This record gives sequence, C-alpha cells and structure tokens, in this order.
Amino acid sequence: MTDEEVPEDWDSDSDKDSDRHTYVGVMLNPVSLSLIPLLIVLLYSLLWYLTMRDFQSDLTKQEALSGWTINHGTITYHGYPWNLIARGSDTRIRRTFDEGQAHIRIGADKIIIQRRPWERSLTTLAFEGLNIAWLASKMGGWAKGAINATEAKGSLSTTSRGINLLTITWPESTGRIMLQEIETGFMKLHLRQLEAISRKANTTDHPELEFVVQGQDIRINSGDALGLPMLRFKVKQLRKGKPTSLASWRELGGIVKLEGLTATHEKKDMFTARGNGTLSPKHTVNATGVIYSRCPDQIRALLEGRHVRPTLQKRAHKALHFYYKLGEVRWHTTDKPKHKSGRKKKKTEQQPLKRPTCPDLFGSNHADDKVPN
Repeated sequence: MTDEEVPEDWDSDSDKDSDRHTYVGVMLNPVSLSLIPLLIVLLYSLLWYLTMRDFQSDLTKQEALSGWTINHGTITYHGYPWNLIARGSDTRIRRTFDEGQAHIRIGADKIIIQRRPWERSLTTLAFEGLNIAWLASKMGGWAKGAINATEAKGSLSTTSRGINLLTITWPESTGRIMLQEIETGFMKLHLRQLEAISRKANTTDHPELEFVVQGQDIRINSGDALGLPMLRFKVKQLRKGKPTSLASWRELGGIVKLEGLTATHEKKDMFTARGNGTLSPKHTVNATGVIYSRCPDQIRALLEGRHVRPTLQKRAHKALHFYYKLGEVRWHTTDKPKHKSGRKKKKTEQQPLKRPTCPDLFGSNHADDKVPN
C-alpha cells in the first residue's frame, strides 16, 4: 500500500471504540485507584477488630474454667496491625483437687499473651516473675515443691480437641523439690496431648499426656551440676472415660509411666531410669522402677534425702531396683544384665585405668552418712 492509499481518518475512533475507551478511562481514573488501598485497609482493620474480640472472648472463657480460680490486675489489649497482644499483671491461678488432697498455684508478676490474627491455633507466652508451686498433702514430700524463675517464655499449640503442645523455657531458676533446694540453668518443658489408639479397633480412645523435661546445670543443695538430656513420662489411663478427680482417674486405671530418664555429669552418663507409678485408694503414690548407674550409693542416698561421701565409681553399671509404698522405699541392687550377644573380654595384664569419683549429688554442706548394706 502506498502513501496515497492510506485513509485520512486512520487515527480516528468509531463511535463504538470511543465508548469502549471512555469506559476504560473511568475504571483507571487515579482517584478510583487511590480508594482501593484505603478500602483494603478498612476491611483488614474490621477483620482485626473482630479477631481481637474473639481473642478477648477466648481469654474470658479460660477464666471461667471449672475448678480454676484466676485473679489478675489490669489487662490491656493492643497489637494492631499484625498481632493480638494481651498484657496482664499480678496474675494468680489456683486449683484444688479432691477436696483439698492436692493443690497447684501458678503466679506471674507480668504476663504477655500474643497471637497472630491469621493463626489462631498458636499462642506465644512471656512471663516475668514466674512462680509454680504444688502440694499433695497425703503424698508426702514426693509431690511437694516450687519453682521460681525471673523470666520465662513459652508457646501453646491447640486443636479442636485441646492442647496439642505446650512448651515453656527459662534461662535459670531456683526452687524447692522433695524438701531440697534446687538450682537450675536452662530448662525446657514440653506437654503434649496424645491420642491413644485402641488395640481392639483402629479408633481414637482416651487421650494421654506426655511430659518431656530437659535441663542443664541442675544442682541440689549446691552439689555438683547435673545435666538432664531427657526426662519423659506419660500420664494415661487403661480404661475409657473422662476423669473428674484423682479418685476417678485411679478407678479408670490411671498410671504414670516413666519412659526414660537420663542424667549426665561432665557430659558423661550418670544414670538412666524407667518405672511406673499409680495412685492407691488412700491417695498415696505407689512406684516401682529400676535405675542403672555406676554410683548406686549416691543415687539411693539422693532419693532418700541423705548425703554420703563421694566414692569411686563402680567398674560396671549396677541395677538399683526400688519399690515405693506408703512413704517407704525398698531397694535391692543387682548387676546390670548384659546383652545376649555380648562376649566376655579376655583378661589382660594391663593395669586398670583410674576410676573417676562419683559426683556429690546432694551437696557437701550436709553431714556425711553411710549407706546401710
């Protein structure tokens, strides 16, 4: 096509095209575009406000939990736009079980509860001046103690059925457990609710609670420091049902199973343990188990609340069997069973290596005491 053949009105629009361009021009108007971000902000602000109301409602429901008494000071709410935050002061939570048979108290000078608006199932916690105390008046010193930490952090993951995972950590703490002074370094506690699967049918039965504790630099009465790589035990019941008290939990076959305990000293294994515990009709604890250690005398004295002079470690691990009932402990010591595939080592003329000394687990500020045969 030559220049002479180009139409004179090639750059003009028809009536139809003109209408179409006019419509697009209205939609792309700068004023209209500027309103879109404002509309998004308004919608998100409304969503945040409604989510904050649900957040406050959840905390109010927790205060109405049956059996728990919650006292606190002023609570303030804030966190817009990315968080839902509640700050409380002088919080005290108490509960009494079985008409005064057991008590628990949790207190904090300051507590911060935080959640994301789009992640309702995960809540983070922060404490200042945390204090946890418990007492079971008919269980002796085995169930009495307190823990104090200047600060602590935690997280709570929930599902429609309850707690999925609760984690609390603190850098250091002091306390009193089994009538003994306790000092700890870093500590971490996990609480997880497990669904027990019935063996007869592949259906969900009653839930189990799993506790896992890990710690460093644990000292009893200023004794030598111990590490706690792993302490795991489960609280469960053998029969289906929802316990409403310690007595009903016992009737449903309630049991505490110590699945594993490992303690170290100077990064070497000090002792391992496993066992079971139940509750008698008179609300006393019955426990059986076995502890493997090269320092059985120190372990036994520790559990009996006595101090003994540190001795050389045994050449081989000993199995310290215990049975606790009505406040009394019965012991007997045996050699740790060898693995079936193990072979006896041939005797050599080499001099044995110097055996290390057992740590002072109970603190050297107590009078020495001899362990009975």
